[in-house]
Amino acid sequence: MPSVMNLEDLHKMNDVIIKFKQEYPEVSGKLIKLLKKFNRFGYKNFCRLFIGSHSPEQLKLGKDYFVNQKDESDDILKEIFSSGHKNTR
Repeated sequence: MPSVMNLEDLHKMNDVIIKFKQEYPEVSGKLIKLLKKFNRFGYKNFCRLFIGSHSPEQLKLGKDYFVNQKDESDDILKEIFSSGHKNTR
């Protein structure tokens, strides 16, 4: 399925991931194993649990139940894309 993100933002995100993997190879290896182990639950659910923005109960009840809660992942993405990472593509 094609991404809804524009290509420039996808390149920026990829640059951040590459840098992270280079700086923290052991941690990134463990994170990759976790992602593969739990991929059937969906990467978005995994990420929300991992960063602590949602509990299992919140995910189960659905986003409509928590309409007034701010999603921290939006702030994290804004920080990544506004931090001046250069697109090398």
